[in-house]
Amino acid sequence: MSITYPLTPPSSPQYVTQQWSIIRGVGISESPFTGVQQTVEFDLAKWKAVLSLPPMKRSQAHEWVSFLVKLHGRRGTFFLSDNDARAPQNSISGSVTVTNPASAGDIVLTLTGTTAFSAGDYVQVGTGSSSRLHMVVADQSGGSTIQIEPKLKSSVAQGTTITYNNPKGIFRMDTNELMWDTNAVSTYGISFSCSEID
Repeated sequence: MSITYPLTPPSSPQYVTQQWSIIRGVGISESPFTGVQQTVEFDLAKWKAVLSLPPMKRSQAHEWVSFLVKLHGRRGTFFLSDNDARAPQNSISGSVTVTNPASAGDIVLTLTGTTAFSAGDYVQVGTGSSSRLHMVVADQSGGSTIQIEPKLKSSVAQGTTITYNNPKGIFRMDTNELMWDTNAVSTYGISFSCSEID
């Protein structure tokens, strides 16, 4: 029986700590004589997360351990969302889709539907294996566009669904060694580091 990626992690327990960051490929050089700096930004821009689960007994931990083992190290991928920002800050309802096609590298999306996004909201562009996680970085002031980061990695067609409740991206573990620990009373500890796929 084959495993189909991306996997969906167990729904409970929830992470007790999350550390989110964004990694960018920016080169910098500085003159040793004048101190003048030059920067070059490359295409690399992706999310990274370091996550820790609460102590749990084997009855709960077995689902998480199985999930880690099924990933086959860095081969497998999985869906991930920021648990602290699963819903937009304002009330948004109904279907939201892309009105105008967008190209790889774009940071503005034109949308249709009831939208009132705020800076810091997450949105998911696409579904299934094409899901990508983006953050709205400017308040939407009555218009039909949102500004997002990181920039789009691929083109987005008209009609593409925008998911704003529990938006997810697709991630891969940062190491092939996936570990968990236990103690004398069978309490498990699990934490891991992962990054968005390119």
